Formats: sequence, structure tokens, C-alpha cells
Amino acid sequence: MRRRAARIAPLGRAGNTLGTAPPPGRVGRTALGLLVGAVLVAGCGSAPVAPLPGRWPSPSPAGPATGISVSGSAPGPSVPPPPTTPPPAPLPVTTPRRTRTAAATSPSTDLSPACLPRVIYPVDGSDHALLPKALCLTVASILRVQNVGPGTVTATPADRVAQHYEAGVIECRLLSPGSVRVEITSEAGSHTITVLVVE
Repeated sequence: MRRRAARIAPLGRAGNTLGTAPPPGRVGRTALGLLVGAVLVAGCGSAPVAPLPGRWPSPSPAGPATGISVSGSAPGPSVPPPPTTPPPAPLPVTTPRRTRTAAATSPSTDLSPACLPRVIYPVDGSDHALLPKALCLTVASILRVQNVGPGTVTATPADRVAQHYEAGVIECRLLSPGSVRVEITSEAGSHTITVLVVE
């Protein structure tokens, strides 16, 4: 580049005057100098860069995908099914029980629950509080009244009863079915026993 400047500078200084042409020899030398300068300029330029020998790193093949595929919606936590309760047991059907009503009895009559078989039925004639109000006896049974005196016990009707007195005891034998009233009299008062006689 310096050589080119040195050679071109004299040309400028010795420039041609108007109206005169440069000599032919000098024109040839000038053209040759320009050509040499152009070659030098081209030589001073940057040389073409050749690729270095070697191998470019080849892209590694894509390995198998190890990530977990995500579906559209993530599964929620598992919910246990609601516990099933057995149906309640049917209530037992209860039928109303029939209550037995006691048969209405007259205040002066207290019948025995059942008629007694042929027996000897003793009572204490001196204590009226312990005497029954009613009895049911079978035919040939004996109502024995104790702790009484003679003539203190009477039976109505008399044809259904046979009486026997001995040592403060009166025995009344029942002869036929029907109703018999036995009255006991003492110092405390009188007490009547209604006897139902059955066969």
C-alpha cells in the first residue's frame, strides 16, 4: 500500500497541463503501476478461509422419552364407597291380648273359683271375720261348723241339709243340688254362708 502511494504521488505532482497529452511511454508505465497496485491490494486482502479438517459433532439421537405422560385430567384421590347399612329388621307384630274381666259379683256373695269335690269343709263359727261368704260343694259333702253351741246353726231349705251336733261341732251334710243358706249365730252376731250344691 505504501508503494502504491509513493508511485501515485509523483503522478499527482507532475500532472499534465491543460491542452497537453502525456508522453506515450509514461502512460504505459502508469497503467502498469496501477495494475501492480491492484494486485498488491488484492494480495493484502483477507485470504479465503478453508474449513478445518475434522468432524462436526453429530447430533445425538433422541432417546426414548422417559417422562410421564400427563393425561387430560389428573386422577383424583380414590374415594371409598359409602358404607352400606343393612335394612332395619321388621318390628314384630304383636296382637293385642284380651284381658279377662272379673265377673261382677254381689257384695254379699263370694263364690269359690271352682266347686270342691266330695269333702268335709271345716269353718270356725266363733270368728265371723274368717268365715267365707259363699262356697261351691258337691252332693254328699259336709260343712263342719266348729266352736258353736246347739241350735246356733240353721239351714234353709232344711230338706236339702241333714244336721248333726256333737261337742260344740255341727255337721251339715248336703243332700241334693241347689242353693242352701247356712246361718251361724253367736254372741258376736250372725253370719250367712251361701252354699251352691252341684252333683
